[in-house]
Amino acid sequence: MITFRSFRNSDPPSIAQLWTNAEPVQGLMQPMSVAVLERHVFSRPYFDRHGMILAFEHERLVGFVHAGFGPNQNRSDLDMSVGVVCLVMTEQRDDHMEIRRALVERAEAYLQERGAKEIRAGCICTSSPFYLGLYGGSDMAGILESDKHNTALFEQMNYTAVRRTLLLSRSVANYRAPIDRRQLMVKRSYIVDVDFDVRSRSWWEACQFGQTDRIRFELRKRTGGPSLGEVTFWDMGMLDPARGGALALGLIDLEIVADVHRSGLGTFLVTDAFRQLQSTGVGQVLAQTAEGDEVANAFFAKLGFQTVDRGASLSKQPA
Repeated sequence: MITFRSFRNSDPPSIAQLWTNAEPVQGLMQPMSVAVLERHVFSRPYFDRHGMILAFEHERLVGFVHAGFGPNQNRSDLDMSVGVVCLVMTEQRDDHMEIRRALVERAEAYLQERGAKEIRAGCICTSSPFYLGLYGGSDMAGILESDKHNTALFEQMNYTAVRRTLLLSRSVANYRAPIDRRQLMVKRSYIVDVDFDVRSRSWWEACQFGQTDRIRFELRKRTGGPSLGEVTFWDMGMLDPARGGALALGLIDLEIVADVHRSGLGTFLVTDAFRQLQSTGVGQVLAQTAEGDEVANAFFAKLGFQTVDRGASLSKQPA
């Protein structure tokens, strides 16, 4: 008989063991440890033990689901109107789909009790309470295509895709910047500064990245003036499951001011950042884009990124 209850402080060792023994998924960090869970999940200021529901058989943990909420518009607090089923996991067994479904139903009830008018399956970059770097890639991308059991589960439970994401990767150990007339002209007029002391710009950003190391590169004219673009990387360290032993960084927050778009500055900014990162021993950079964003996809393809997985954020309205 399967029984269910909320998280207790004595549960982390069992959760870490279940995670480590779970069926392999490309974007799932392995192996898991209590220390990593404590640092990156249970220590979040908004962690609610009632949002983590565990399934047991004869007092042995056989599965869990974790639900929570993303940020409000100004990223100063939680938005309780949109709930997120962040992660569901079971041990490998014949009735795992029944256990997953029962867990998700209890997670949905938890979210609705706290005011959710919409429920999403899978964290995405704009609504990712937990598991950044532990599941997915450089950012949260929803339910991974390689996570076949959970993809099938949420389809059966009438969730529909609202956003699809490409997970990208490339080696920078042997990267060579493109040499063409346009880039040579840009290089004469612009420089890229680096900031190793990146400060969070909101409460939510501090919650997400406060315990990670970040590097920000900013584009400016050689004659001075304000920043015309920036790209930030965060050190995925041991958290990246696809790094193959090399130091891996996640690329996030790539922005170029609107009036200089399509002028080659984005390419110059990222390639110069790669050049500077090579000297620090970085081997791999991960990024992600919206599947339908043709401009962004062409940009990363030009830089040599390859698609390594896909993700989908799924949604449904509670009955």
